[in-house]
Amino acid sequence: MTEKEEKFVRYLSMTGEKQKSAIRAGYSPKTAHVIASENLKKPKIQEALARRRERHEKKLDELEDILLEKTKSMMAFDPLDALDASGNPKSMDQWPKELRDAVVEIKVVSLEDGNTGMLAKFSDRTKAMALASKITQIEKPEAGSVTVGQGLNLNINFMGANGNG
Repeated sequence: MTEKEEKFVRYLSMTGEKQKSAIRAGYSPKTAHVIASENLKKPKIQEALARRRERHEKKLDELEDILLEKTKSMMAFDPLDALDASGNPKSMDQWPKELRDAVVEIKVVSLEDGNTGMLAKFSDRTKAMALASKITQIEKPEAGSVTVGQGLNLNINFMGANGNG
């Protein structure tokens, strides 16, 4: 393949726009739509596009796995894991990974006794659930009651950003 054809393949695989990809690859704007159509008929370009598509799909699958794992962690944390048996705060290095992953903000504050303390803000579980459903492309279920193993009953009510279900 020529350098222009390689650039065409790269830009087309990123944008999906044939004519613009041809122009960005260095073809004349006047003939870009014709060149793009001709290029797409060439077996070497079709093969290169297929390889790129495969590579993109693999990377997307890997990213999806990472995002789902992090999202699961964000939904599974227990804020009580930040406290010892007496209710006193543990140092962060003693927190389980799920709890540390769920921290979105930390502020060091001055306490009345002159010491310093820490305020930790945790991720919003509802937002984490929404993110997980977007990542996995799960449809939003209807509000209602669902029976979960061992006779546990779970009420589900998904709220939109405006507060409507």
